[in-house]
Amino acid sequence: MSPREATAPEGWRWVMKWLLGVFPDMRWEIHHLVADGEMVPLNCTFHGTHSGELNGVPATGREVAISYARFMRFEDGLLREFWGVRDDAALMRQLTEE
Repeated sequence: MSPREATAPEGWRWVMKWLLGVFPDMRWEIHHLVADGEMVPLNCTFHGTHSGELNGVPATGREVAISYARFMRFEDGLLREFWGVRDDAALMRQLTEE
């Protein structure tokens, strides 16, 4: 399985275990979180130390920070849709630039 193939809920558990292998000290800094009916938009920054292989890049030991925007739609108390944007280019620059 790859992160792109994961589906809830088993897939999400797999993704989190995989992500912990790459960034064992990962954390999200939440800047904005707003509930508006069924919609919950989230703006945050992901932080972590690159301690495992990611997209062919071996562990660098570098600390990274990337921006995330997430949108979640809930129905009957359950997460029904989840989508968003993250800055993968910024992440790869932080891992590969000297």
